[in-house]
Amino acid sequence: MLWILYLIFVVFDLAVSFVTYLVYPAKDFYGIHRVYTHYYPQIQVPPFLVSFANFDGVHYLRLAKEGYNWYDRAFFPLYPLVVHIFSPAFLFQYFWTGFILSHIFFLGGLYFFYKYLQLIGKSRQTIFWVLLFLLFFPTSFFFSSTYTESLMFLLIVGVVYFIEKKKIGYAIIFAFFSALTRLTGIFTILILFTYLYGTKLSLLYPFTKKNLTKIRILPLLKKLLLLLFPVFGLVMYMIYSYIYTKDPLIFYHVQPDFGAQRSTHLILLPQVYFRYIKIFLTANHDFLYFVSFTEFSAFTLVFGMLIYDLVKLWENKKNEKASLFGLNLFSLCNILLPTLTGTFSSIPRYALLSISFFIRMAEVKNIFIKVAMLVCFIIMHIVLIAFFVQGFFVG
Repeated sequence: MLWILYLIFVVFDLAVSFVTYLVYPAKDFYGIHRVYTHYYPQIQVPPFLVSFANFDGVHYLRLAKEGYNWYDRAFFPLYPLVVHIFSPAFLFQYFWTGFILSHIFFLGGLYFFYKYLQLIGKSRQTIFWVLLFLLFFPTSFFFSSTYTESLMFLLIVGVVYFIEKKKIGYAIIFAFFSALTRLTGIFTILILFTYLYGTKLSLLYPFTKKNLTKIRILPLLKKLLLLLFPVFGLVMYMIYSYIYTKDPLIFYHVQPDFGAQRSTHLILLPQVYFRYIKIFLTANHDFLYFVSFTEFSAFTLVFGMLIYDLVKLWENKKNEKASLFGLNLFSLCNILLPTLTGTFSSIPRYALLSISFFIRMAEVKNIFIKVAMLVCFIIMHIVLIAFFVQGFFVG
């Protein structure tokens, strides 16, 4: 089932991209084709494929070949480093290296995810729906692009899988590397936290005085040290940034340079909602209006479903796996963190890693709602990938 769905996903995206390019050839809005001639001039890449390195993908390919400059430090190092390491196997063709590795990472992530869902007792039918919602989410084509989504997905599901298998050594390694891939990797500490207290959510109650007397200090300190592995990954990148720029938080301070009205001052969620409502009431109904509405809708849907998921997990805490609770908290942090810069920009892409959303969507009992949502996802998937291939920013 997994392999068939994955092949359908790949063929579907390539077909949409190919047809779109035939009808509306890509625009060079972001200089992707100029970068194309610089990074892989020897081997011709079909134009409908090269667009999968649009926008941030350009930065990752440049990082893989040349390393950091000042502005690229907003991008964490693991993905371009892996592309750089494996580029000799692809004759230093950085696009093909990144494109193929992204597919390998995503396929590996799907395998771990499938096994994890089996481990926590999800039915075959539920797993089928989880995979459908994930593969045909409107922005799932980013898993196939030269972006970090595929690698980050592999690392996150690797953490929950090995936690559930009680192989904490592997879990902390995946968590460590996740913090070198994206800033949100630091939140895998919430998933690792479940390892301290067992496998059932009911065991995550606050300590009582009676329980405190039973704690053995050394084992507790050992587990707390294990929790810090994601922090070590982030600190490593901060030390590297300090050595070369004298600013350990440069990945944060350069955010305004990427536009989208990002701010280095913390903006609360109600303020972001207010900004978008103002946009809807005053802005022209153009493509940017469509993107803003897509960002707003994606955040509201995913955030609302994650809150609902958290409530349902707590209501059934005696039976639910604690790793699901940790995954939900990670998913919430993953989608909330970008909003602190004052915008929902790129939220449709960031939502891909709020994995609890897809699990809860699959557990909706009304089949008509699920089918309707899936159809909406597929339609939006086609629309967004068509715009993306043409050179429009959609996430």
